[in-house]
Amino acid sequence: MIDIEDWVTNTEFFKLVDDMLGPQTADRLASLAETILKKTPSEQQLARFANQLTNSSCKNLVLHLGLEQKDWEDMEDCYTGMSLIIRIMALHCWKTKRIKGKPTKSFCTLLDALKAVDDTRHLLCKIFREDTDLLDIADVRLQEVPNDDVLNGLPSNLGNCAIQLGIELGITVSSIKESLVRHHKDMYQQMSEILRKWKSSREVKPTIYRLMLALERVDTGGLDYLKGIYLGQ
Repeated sequence: MIDIEDWVTNTEFFKLVDDMLGPQTADRLASLAETILKKTPSEQQLARFANQLTNSSCKNLVLHLGLEQKDWEDMEDCYTGMSLIIRIMALHCWKTKRIKGKPTKSFCTLLDALKAVDDTRHLLCKIFREDTDLLDIADVRLQEVPNDDVLNGLPSNLGNCAIQLGIELGITVSSIKESLVRHHKDMYQQMSEILRKWKSSREVKPTIYRLMLALERVDTGGLDYLKGIYLGQ
């Protein structure tokens, strides 16, 4: 797979495409890459991006993007001992905070910031890949909505992943925070409420397969529990 950065900058790639498929195809690929880079990252994409960073590299990045030292320290104080959550929430803060002189919040902004802090790894392209071992599972039952008994049993098979899983399931960060505050002393109730919110969502059908994909990406448990129930594994 060609990295998104390379779509825009790799002249050898475009020469190859030009030779094989003609200049119009190369032009369309360049246009597609530029269109993607102008888009604002979703919360899911930012969470996946955060998972590839260290706290140190994330801190350098968000400070370059315009957050203040206090913003980072507030994240550390609020989510003590939860490194990934600190990074996710720092990037969320960047996306939602009004930063004077830096109004644009796009993939291109992130790419420029990575280059500015000398991080030359091709990180952004990875967030577009659906890295899953579940593609070959074609059981029709997985396209059904999970029943409440299954969802009620899921939290006890999970680690402390309310924020990560909620984001992967498409729950807004503000709604996730509401659940965390409402059940601040009960991790299982936090997860149960987030799962109920996901199941009641009307934007995308809340299927068993979508839940399995989210659990696989978050990787803190629960996937084997669902496989055991629906696939007998």
